[in-house]
Amino acid sequence: MSHTAEQHVLGNGLRTIISSAQTIPTVAVCLMVGAGSSHDLPGRHGLAHMAEHVRMAGTSAALGPGGYLQLMHGNGVMVNAGTGNDATMWFQVAEPGSVELGLWALADRLGASLAQVDQNTLHIQRAIIGQEKFQVFDSQPYGSTQARLLAQLFPAGHPYHHHSIGSAADLAAITLQDVVDFLTARYVPANMTLAIVGDITAGKALELADRYLGALPAAKPPHAVVHERLRALDSPRRVEVPEEADCSRVVAGFRLPVNSLDAHAEILAAALAMHALAEGPTSRLYNTLVRSAQLATGVTQRVAPHMGGASIGWITVDVVPGLSPDPVCDMLAEQLDRVAAQGFTDAEVARAKALTEAETLSTESSHLDRAQQLANVGQSFGQAGSDALDELLADMAGHQVDRFNAVAPERVHRAADDWLASEHAAVIAFHTSSDTSDIEE
Repeated sequence: MSHTAEQHVLGNGLRTIISSAQTIPTVAVCLMVGAGSSHDLPGRHGLAHMAEHVRMAGTSAALGPGGYLQLMHGNGVMVNAGTGNDATMWFQVAEPGSVELGLWALADRLGASLAQVDQNTLHIQRAIIGQEKFQVFDSQPYGSTQARLLAQLFPAGHPYHHHSIGSAADLAAITLQDVVDFLTARYVPANMTLAIVGDITAGKALELADRYLGALPAAKPPHAVVHERLRALDSPRRVEVPEEADCSRVVAGFRLPVNSLDAHAEILAAALAMHALAEGPTSRLYNTLVRSAQLATGVTQRVAPHMGGASIGWITVDVVPGLSPDPVCDMLAEQLDRVAAQGFTDAEVARAKALTEAETLSTESSHLDRAQQLANVGQSFGQAGSDALDELLADMAGHQVDRFNAVAPERVHRAADDWLASEHAAVIAFHTSSDTSDIEE
């Protein structure tokens, strides 16, 4: 199953990607804004996330405080937003009859006068984010994982060094003017990509997008910063963390190659290596750590492609309750070095390709997943040239599957050696009070 998509650039510079798919009676809308944590100001980490909250909760001529969420929820529209390293994503999922209302409300959020962003709104959202930080990150087992990995993988001052939620001190330091300036500079149509996917004709989707979001005033996009491409870490790093949890956990993070449309992009081979290592119950690490050594209960992996100098990958191993993570760390390092030296079998590479194909087709089956993917691709590669993006959008699933299938096993081996050897790993070892090791915080 593969759907086509088409792109248009509205008069105000808003890139719009539309994919009509009458598989289920819903429509997903995703707006990607080039405003992520990598754009935070020094000493104001968490600014992009704060701007997202203030914009969503603020007032306008038509909607009072919190009116956007009340209107959407009251009409059965699922809405949310999230801030990542490179961008902030706003999304909606609605039945076809509510799409126009959703696009009108989204335009109202984005077009509301910044003069109506007041100190009270900032104060309320600062408190909400503080509570979010406590509930999601500070008080949850392993909640510090991402922040600790980023701090180990990227040097201080790099735009990926800090987590999008920010620190308590930085959140307290963000001023109303900081938020207004950030929204003014980055929440402009030419710095956004809109994707509409689902049970709506392409013509109708384009008409509604142009009527509401096309009416937003044009403005010059922010200056694009090109970050130096980073290679893998040049020495291993390990952090020991005492944790109140049911079991110890080991997380190994890696810098990976930058995201790219190039047919021979390194990120493709690196992603296949990560899948061969740690995706599913037949992966190299699952067989070694769970089945054979019986030191772990589960192994997972994730690759997050990025544009800002390096992508990020990490492997998570849940240790058998009561056992120390130390032997897991040792065996993990041994396996990383083994695949770096010897590579994978042809069968392992074939299985990794099959898994990536299954993931690609799964994305195709979800309107929301596909809208998020299209918006992300448009935002990441929209400046690469319309022809290149048009070619990709014509059959994104097929294009992605073909690119992975074209990767030779020796390239996967080279990627493991270049990026995934133990000397390139940043390891976070979470120890519970019941494991057999002694650590100091």
